[in-house]
This record gives sequence, structure tokens and C-alpha cells, in this order.
Amino acid sequence: MQESSALLVTFFCVLVKFFLALAALFGSFPDPLIVLVSVPISICGAVIFISLGIGQDSLNIYTEVGQGRSWP
Repeated sequence: MQESSALLVTFFCVLVKFFLALAALFGSFPDPLIVLVSVPISICGAVIFISLGIGQDSLNIYTEVGQGRSWP
């Protein structure tokens, strides 16, 4: 149980640091929030689109590189 709480604290700290880095880069606070919300949703949408076979594409190394992800 202690490891899972440490993992959540670490994930939260990384998320805050990433948010602050994006806020410094963009110069505003709403813009990083938009990026942090829209990127995971778009990746999920692309994976669902390919998994359903709507575009007649397969989920192989080329589609993973095209989506910009490296996890299976």
C-alpha cells in the first residue's frame, strides 16, 4: 500500500512540474491545462479508431511511430 501512495505522490509531483514548465513556456496558466487535457484524449481517440479498424489500418510499429508513442 505504501508503494502505491508513493507512486501517486510522484505522479502528482511530475504532473505539477510539467504544468509549471509548460506555463513558463507559454506564458499563461490556461494553455498548459488545455495541452494536459487534450493530448491524452487525442491519443485514446486514435488508438480506439485504429483498434476498431475504421480506417483499415493495423496497429503496428508504423502507426505507433505516426502517433508518437512508444508503448504497446
